[in-house]
Amino acid sequence: MKIFLILFFIIKLITVPSNAQGEVSIVLKINNKIITNYDLLKERRYLELLSPAVNTLDNKQIDNLAKQSLIKEFVKVNEILKYYTIIIDSPYITNLLKQLFTKLNFSNEEEFKNHLLTLDLSLDELRYKLGIEAAWNKLIYEKYVSLIKVDEDLLREKLDLEVSEIDKQKIFLLSEIFFSSNTKDEFNKIYNEIIASISQIGFQKSAIIYSTSDTSKNGGEIGWVRSAQLSKKILKNIKKLNKGEFTDVINIPGGSLIVRLDDIKEEEVVIDYDQELKKIIRKEKDRQLNQYSNIHYKKIKKQNKIDEN
Repeated sequence: MKIFLILFFIIKLITVPSNAQGEVSIVLKINNKIITNYDLLKERRYLELLSPAVNTLDNKQIDNLAKQSLIKEFVKVNEILKYYTIIIDSPYITNLLKQLFTKLNFSNEEEFKNHLLTLDLSLDELRYKLGIEAAWNKLIYEKYVSLIKVDEDLLREKLDLEVSEIDKQKIFLLSEIFFSSNTKDEFNKIYNEIIASISQIGFQKSAIIYSTSDTSKNGGEIGWVRSAQLSKKILKNIKKLNKGEFTDVINIPGGSLIVRLDDIKEEEVVIDYDQELKKIIRKEKDRQLNQYSNIHYKKIKKQNKIDEN
């Protein structure tokens, strides 16, 4: 199976179907692997499928986004294959695929498959991409789970405070831009570009272009989050905002974070205390694992030779 997947991956890179238009050219080399303009076109279609907001960017921005997405995928695959086979036909991947086409408003797999054919994409290609992310998450978990620290007493205090105000709870709809830098000059350059971009094209499009978090595919959208699910530092910054405003840079392990308050509401909620505590603990563990994921990716990316044409 492992050999088959490696061959599938190589063949995918060098094979161009007869209906491809224009000359085939190399746009990127990563180690000994090549990426063509056709691969770039397919990645564009994949990103546009996941996030229609990508279509609002100009061609140069979308090409760069697709190029960075392919770089990240190749770097992850190179690391994953040191430890695992990438599985594409497990029940877990099938369930992820179902979640994906349901989220994209397709009623069943066949309807989704037919739509993919119009984009020159296939279910197996999407299964492979989902398999990469599943294997990457497994790798990060196994490498860093022993480093995860959760202060359950502190989380209980936050939940107790929330329960004491049970009549009306504030819930925040948040978006983020996460980025990292190696030097102060690089930080200033990226930060200034992001702020200028937000001013020109808005937070959502800027998140798609600049954020290295997985939420970038959805324009940076995190979703609705209750205060007990946020760290003290992030909550403190969010409370200063009016709807539509975003925070100054928040330094977190692995990089820098800008959070926008998209909306805020109050809800009357009946809380199952034990279940809610489990959710909060799980979210805190996921937050830390995401930070380690960014740190690990940044480290191994340096081990790869990347030549962009």
